[in-house]
Amino acid sequence: MITQNQLTFIGIVVIFLGIIILMASSLLLPKNKESNVKVSAVGVIGFIPFGFSTDKKLFIITLSLVLALMIFTFFMFYYRIKP
Repeated sequence: MITQNQLTFIGIVVIFLGIIILMASSLLLPKNKESNVKVSAVGVIGFIPFGFSTDKKLFIITLSLVLALMIFTFFMFYYRIKP
C-alpha cells in the first residue's frame, strides 16, 4: 500500500521532471525554424469549466474531454461502493 508521504513525493518528482523537460526542450530547439504550435488549457472552478486556446477546434476537443471527465467523476462518486 502506498502511503500519503510516498504519493506526495511522487507528485513533487513528477512536477520537477516536467519543469526540467520544458527547460531542456526550450534550450535544444533550433532558433531559426518556424513552428506552428497550438495551445489549449481548461480548468474547473467548482462545477464551472473555463479555458483558453489558440485554436477553436483544439479548444472544443479539450473542453469536451474535461466535461467527460467531470461526468465520469460524478458517477464514480455517486455510485461508489459504501462499506
